[in-house]
Amino acid sequence: MKRIVCILMAMCIVFTLAACGAKQAGANETTTQASEAPAQAEQAAAEWTRQGYFTDENENMLTVMWMEEVDEPGWYVGVMAGELAGGCVLPQEGCTLHGDLNGWDESAEPLIVTVSEEGEDGLLLTIDGGESYHFTPMQIEEASIVVTINTEGWGNIAYAEGDQAPELDPEYPSQSAYIGLAEPATHTFIAQPQAGNLFVKWTKNGEDFSKEPQITLLLDESAEYIAVFEEDPDWQNPVMNFTGVYECDRARANVECSGYDEAWISIEWASSASEMTNWVISGRLDTDTRSITYDGCSKTNFVYDNSGEVVSDDSEYEDIPGVITFNDDGSFTWHQDLPESGEDTVFEWVGIQQDLFSYEHDPRENPEAMKDIVENADAVYGFSPNPESTRLGVYAEYDWTDPEFVAEAQDERRAYHESMSTMMDILYEMRAEGASIEEMARAVSTERNRLRLEAYKEDPEGLEKLKQSNLDTYGHEDGPTPDELYEKYGSWALVIQKAFGTNMGMDACCGLYDEYYQLYIELGYVDE
Repeated sequence: MKRIVCILMAMCIVFTLAACGAKQAGANETTTQASEAPAQAEQAAAEWTRQGYFTDENENMLTVMWMEEVDEPGWYVGVMAGELAGGCVLPQEGCTLHGDLNGWDESAEPLIVTVSEEGEDGLLLTIDGGESYHFTPMQIEEASIVVTINTEGWGNIAYAEGDQAPELDPEYPSQSAYIGLAEPATHTFIAQPQAGNLFVKWTKNGEDFSKEPQITLLLDESAEYIAVFEEDPDWQNPVMNFTGVYECDRARANVECSGYDEAWISIEWASSASEMTNWVISGRLDTDTRSITYDGCSKTNFVYDNSGEVVSDDSEYEDIPGVITFNDDGSFTWHQDLPESGEDTVFEWVGIQQDLFSYEHDPRENPEAMKDIVENADAVYGFSPNPESTRLGVYAEYDWTDPEFVAEAQDERRAYHESMSTMMDILYEMRAEGASIEEMARAVSTERNRLRLEAYKEDPEGLEKLKQSNLDTYGHEDGPTPDELYEKYGSWALVIQKAFGTNMGMDACCGLYDEYYQLYIELGYVDE
């Protein structure tokens, strides 16, 4: 998710501004002479002669485009270099473009850069107080062979040129890929099921192709390859053996399953009637050592008034590592990698969580979430879909008081969030291929519709309800068309941004509101 958010924000900066008047480059040109600019910018356009897409030896990317349909017409500069990403319209100073790439975001740290022409057709990007990057025009060959790789079910894919085994990225796995070739070439594909799933086969253009997870083949024609996965009927999240409530003195811990093989652990310690500290931990269980090694524990200190309302919630840290080990006697030991943490803490198991659930971030304070849901004291997570909601009303008849059903709904909802990484893969790869904003917007919006329907492939009743919801909302079962979204939002850049949106009300019903609260902030749905 972190990757999804970081790249989305960087791409939306580029697309939102680029949608406001970027001049279309030629089909096979990456750097062109600047076209005639508005009268008020004729001098600037005459002095600056290079625009388009540029790259360096480390595959960093620089974009320079003329923007005229913005408040202050000028040259847009966007950069993606490792962890560095930003973009903004910069003023021209003499023969350079100079300014803050994060100037559009008052909450961001300044990123002051200078862009100057270098050599016959290159650009030099210098960061104030930092590094310099030497860019040359990006050569984008027109693809005559287009190959797409997708997944059906829950698994990851990777590909490499030649006959060498591709490397699957464990931190940023891919579920889709796009390969554009000017001439035939040999590639190797590999498919790997996610926890709780099995690899079944590869298909090519809908026909069975291979049952081997790794295949080497000559790509000499356009085609779609799909790695098919299915759920392992014998799979059980290993954390299931350790779920429940644990206590140590005045501290209380709740251990829950998350996904196919992860745990979600919340630890609360009340120092007084009005003060409480909460730690949130998530990670995968190593079944050999029965331990969870994590690197992202968050700690928040809460203060309450006499009525039980939160007066303050101060975050102390968000990225502290540690280890939780489940012992043979039913307890677990908590080790924090902090100098001041002292001795390890041992929690004793006391039973299954029976307390009423409450969110750290209250969905009732979010009108956008509450328009689709209602409070329900009997529901597992305190909320259920509003029968009057156009978007979620069809789900109101489900039993949101049934823990087993809600656990399944939570897994499906979380898997849906994770599946959106395929849209980012498509977006990133199409951008690298030089696709237009409209082409990318059409692709990701169509992919989002596919993913929403795909999520219900094992639930015919749920699929019918989704189709009915789409029919009521958009007038057809498959979801909104790209053209409808463009008409609604007014720009292709905004269509891309909205494609990564989420229904916060459904997250609240499924117990995921706190888990994705940072995503709501990043997407601008709630204030930080």
